This record gives sequence, C-alpha cells and structure tokens, in this order.
Amino acid sequence: MIDKKNLKILNNTIENKGNLFVAFAKDKDLPEGFEYDYRREDLYWLSDQGYIKYTNRILGKTSFTSRTGEVLTGEDYLYANVEATPEGRIIAEMAKKERSETFFFKVLPLVVSIIAVVLSSIALFVSCSRVP
Repeated sequence: MIDKKNLKILNNTIENKGNLFVAFAKDKDLPEGFEYDYRREDLYWLSDQGYIKYTNRILGKTSFTSRTGEVLTGEDYLYANVEATPEGRIIAEMAKKERSETFFFKVLPLVVSIIAVVLSSIALFVSCSRVP
C-alpha cells in the first residue's frame, strides 16, 4: 500500500515521507514554483488550476486545499505526485482512495464495538436481575 504522505517531485526525484517540504521551507531552500507562508506555517505549490496547499499540522494528517476551497485530506487520497515541468508549471496528481477500504477499517470496527457493549450491558442486566 502506498504511504498517504508519499509525495514526489518527479523532475528532481525528491521523495517526501512526511516533513520534507516543511524542512525545505525552514531552510528557505524551496524548489522552483513553491511558496511558504511563515505566518501560518503552510506550504503552497502553484499549478495552472491555482494553488494547492500542503500542511502536515492538522492532527498530523496531510491536507490539500484548492483555490476553490475544496479540502482534500489524507483520508481521501492515498498519495500525490507533484511534477514541475521545464516551463516551471507545477502539476499535482492525486489518487483517490477506495471508499470500501474506509468502511471496513473505520466504520465496521465501530459498529462491532457498539454491538459488543450493548450485548454485555444486556448480559449484566440479566445476571443482576436473577440474584435473589
């Protein structure tokens, strides 16, 4: 399975496992086409569609915000590839995660836990009501 935070600048083959872009920003050594907002500690890369924001500060999860305001989190996307063309354009490509995986790994355990709590409560009530 692909790491959710695996980002790659294809022309430089720089791989990010979580904080590489933040390290670039702190060193003021950002790749061409990247901007960093020091007040908010957010990193932006520019594309023809507007900007895409990368931040690793929201509960340790990766999120992308498009210019239209759509927020895409690591919960929705497995990875993003970022390509800087020779003309300086930044192209972002994201692979959407399958929703069935989200259901089985997040919703199903919650449902099973709730059912287990309800059944144990009923069993406790029945056993206590039989005591003379």
